[in-house]
Order: sequence, then structure tokens, then C-alpha cells
Amino acid sequence: MYSLFLLLSVFYYLILFSFIIGIFRLSNKRDNNLKPISIIVAARNEAKNISHLIESILLQDYPRELIELVIADDRSEDKTSDIIMQYARQYPFIKLVKITKNHPDLVGKKGAIDAAINV
Repeated sequence: MYSLFLLLSVFYYLILFSFIIGIFRLSNKRDNNLKPISIIVAARNEAKNISHLIESILLQDYPRELIELVIADDRSEDKTSDIIMQYARQYPFIKLVKITKNHPDLVGKKGAIDAAINV
């Protein structure tokens, strides 16, 4: 009986040890394969919400040097652009694209996203 308990204990610890090693290998491998990403946001009159959006992105654990946040302000009539600029001064990966006139083929959100992509 004692030998069965000892055998099961050794087997259990071997499995546990292999899981721990696998977790460390996985975390090291994941960090080396990170790709740069771009986040594109179309915003119009979002002064109440834009800070929350930007703060949520800042809380992510993705490396900031691999992030590009492009926010297209689609002719906002509130303080949306001012708020974005405050963040852009502090965080260089945040870019503001101000849209001042309509593109004839792309109106609204489509035009804002197109302008942000073509920066």
C-alpha cells in the first residue's frame, strides 16, 4: 500500500512539474512573437467617453512600443479633439487625425476610418 501511494505521489509531482515548466516556456515564447498592432477609432462628439476608451487601452499589458492608436475626429463639436491631444502629448503612440471636410465617396464613419488608415 505504501509503495502505491509513493508511486502515485511521484507521478503527481512529475505531472505538476511538467505543467510548471510548460507555463514558463509558453510565457517566454509568447513575448518574442509579438507583432505591432494599430487600433483605429472613429469618434464624433465623444468627449464624455474618449478618456475612458484611451485609459482602457493604456491598461493593456501589450508593449506600448508595439501599439499605434489612431483616433479620427470626425468634425466633433465638443472637446473630443482637445482631450485626444492631451493624451497624444503624453503618449507618442496616440495619433489624432482631424477630419475637416467630407470625402465624396466616404461619408461618416467609413470616411473617418479611411482617413485614419491613410495617415
